Amino acid sequence: MTIRSSRPSWNNLDSAKQRQGRAPRLNLRLYAFAALLPAAGFGQTPFWQEDFSSQTAIAANWQLGGQNEGSETWKWDNHPALPMLGQVAFEASTAGNGFMVFNSDLNGPHPHAVTLTTPPIDCSGHDQVYVAFQNQYLYYSEEDAVAEVGVSTDGVDFQFHQVLLSTKRFAFEVPVENVFVPIPEAANQPAVYLQFKWIGNFEYFWKLDDLALFDEDPRPANDLFLDEGAIPTAYATPVSQADSVFFAVVAGNAGKTVQTGVAVEVRVLRNDTLLFDLSEQIPDLAPGQQDTVFWDSKFLPDRRGIYKTIYSVSQDQEELWPPDNRLQFQFVVTEALYSVDNGTLVDAIQPPGLADPFWEVGNYYHVKTSGFRGAEGVFSIASVDNAHIGKTVGLHVYQVIPDDDPSDFTDGDLFPVGYGEYTFHSGDASYDLFTAPLYNFDDNEPGISLQAGSDYIVSLTLTDDLFIPYSVRRQYYDIATVVRNGKWFLGGFGADVAAMVRLEITPEVSATRSPEAGSEGLLVFPQPAAGFCRLKWQDPPTGKVHGVIISAGGALVSGFVLNPTADAELNLAGLPDGPYWLHLTDGTKRWVRPLMIHHP
Repeated sequence: MTIRSSRPSWNNLDSAKQRQGRAPRLNLRLYAFAALLPAAGFGQTPFWQEDFSSQTAIAANWQLGGQNEGSETWKWDNHPALPMLGQVAFEASTAGNGFMVFNSDLNGPHPHAVTLTTPPIDCSGHDQVYVAFQNQYLYYSEEDAVAEVGVSTDGVDFQFHQVLLSTKRFAFEVPVENVFVPIPEAANQPAVYLQFKWIGNFEYFWKLDDLALFDEDPRPANDLFLDEGAIPTAYATPVSQADSVFFAVVAGNAGKTVQTGVAVEVRVLRNDTLLFDLSEQIPDLAPGQQDTVFWDSKFLPDRRGIYKTIYSVSQDQEELWPPDNRLQFQFVVTEALYSVDNGTLVDAIQPPGLADPFWEVGNYYHVKTSGFRGAEGVFSIASVDNAHIGKTVGLHVYQVIPDDDPSDFTDGDLFPVGYGEYTFHSGDASYDLFTAPLYNFDDNEPGISLQAGSDYIVSLTLTDDLFIPYSVRRQYYDIATVVRNGKWFLGGFGADVAAMVRLEITPEVSATRSPEAGSEGLLVFPQPAAGFCRLKWQDPPTGKVHGVIISAGGALVSGFVLNPTADAELNLAGLPDGPYWLHLTDGTKRWVRPLMIHHP
């Protein structure tokens, strides 16, 4: 299933899985350059090059091919700022005079393995051959998108090298990357063909420019980089709940020589005022080596404002290309708002192969200080052809029960403490922000007491035709967005997707409570249920069980009484499809469990 709207692209994620990081960088290091041939960034001068400045020559001498169920092909273009809204312009050295691009987004939901092939290149007399090119690569599918460079001496049989393995998904913020690939099969060959091949399905695009061949390794001798900098779990946190921020970052050597005297620094500023500054020394880094730096000291923001975190790395030697020696992030301390997303809308998403007619998506928020209530849920949704109009979505607030085994996260690790709902009316557009009041399960009154030192998940229950908008905010070290598709995925849609599900808090006006974690020890099955469901207690109730079924919006649907037994059957005949809550008590304990009903 794919969706389209006025936004640049709305695709489905092909894999919803737990993921806290990604594969380490390989030796095919990516660079960004201000100039090409033979200026800063390259250590050598090429013996062959192509800057795609002549559209006529490219059309006459280059070959377009491969397989594609869509209608797009590789095309010549000279508009570096197109085609994606919200993305930085392509900054290859000669992007303004022309480059090649394949627009997979415009190609639509069609599998492709498209190719772009050079005319024959004479590599005679060159005992070593390296290919380098500048590019801007934006893809969607972590599993299916594959970029390759092929080498052939007859233009028919190609030996392929996979490239861009370390390029992040949704790299909207990257203006240009340079790739170096050793191609020994081209050495001393009188006719060498290079082929760029992109395998994918409804990705974004791949732009290529400033292609060159070298007979010596063109990588710089000295080149450090930083990656995977730690950021606060939430982009926005209320000032009353601001917690200490920890810092970590990966420093690596992409150059050809050992880098000595390496210093990694982290700084925090608010309104350009330096508030925090730490440095860590690394005696040396060998070529290809990476080191993750953690600092013991933490930073506690103490007032509202926009904070800037800057990681930087330096060394004894002078670098040819220092811009990748710096990472910069932002977080916000607010009056009352929690938010994992940063407010920059990128796309909309849902899990593939939904296990149930309903799925949940939400964010993890930590409450540091008591005396506050969850007041409102703030969220966005997207749909095709306004399919959301007339539908009602449910909001749920869960308190996370401490667990010694976080790798096995189930409904039993959550205690439902509140709910809300929102019905979409004419004029409620996709990607708008919506606000709904939250109610507690104790008395169905507004506001949910939040307990100090507790973690909460604020989630939306959506149907299979609704998608969750998100921003890109790379969270490698903490749990942020989570998904429930038959089971819970604490890695959400991956480290880079921040779902737009937020929480507004207000000061507490009544006594707080400590909810019982009574959901453990009760199994409700099957899920989803149709005409009935079974209840199985680990320890049988001590007396008659009084229960109610409540809709996702908080309406009382039915009540019932069960005799004390370890097993019971509950009649669900006549209840429409949708998410519900079961509330049960035997007078000494109470249980609150989710219930999904779906009639085939």
